[in-house]
Amino acid sequence: MKRAIAAIIALACITMLIGYRYKKPMTAVWLVIVGICAGIIFGGTYIALIAVVPILLGPYNKHEGRTLIIAWTFFTVIAFALVSALSGTTTVDDVLIALPGAATYMLGAWLGSKGFRKSSEKLFRRGSIGILLLLSLFNLMQ
Repeated sequence: MKRAIAAIIALACITMLIGYRYKKPMTAVWLVIVGICAGIIFGGTYIALIAVVPILLGPYNKHEGRTLIIAWTFFTVIAFALVSALSGTTTVDDVLIALPGAATYMLGAWLGSKGFRKSSEKLFRRGSIGILLLLSLFNLMQ
């Protein structure tokens, strides 16, 4: 399963790097299909790239794309948090253990926002996608 997910991520990264874009927004049926597939992968791995790729490959401008990504992330995180808390799989101890990781992510986001101002968006995207591609290829070789 690990290799299948790595292969899907590598394919998504390559698709974004070559610059493919579809012309029209996805229909409701395609959104549901993509949402189900992304939900399965995200639920098993917490890799959100698969949900973000259809947005990034779409005909959206950068503001619409970012809004869609932020909205998807917000609702997905709320849903996963509620399911985890209500099912009893996440306790207060788990939250306390996760706090250092959350602080690390927030620090990384802050540092990234400072560094991003000094680079072009295209360079930043290509660099980020390139790193994800390398990580997925590394996982395919293991």
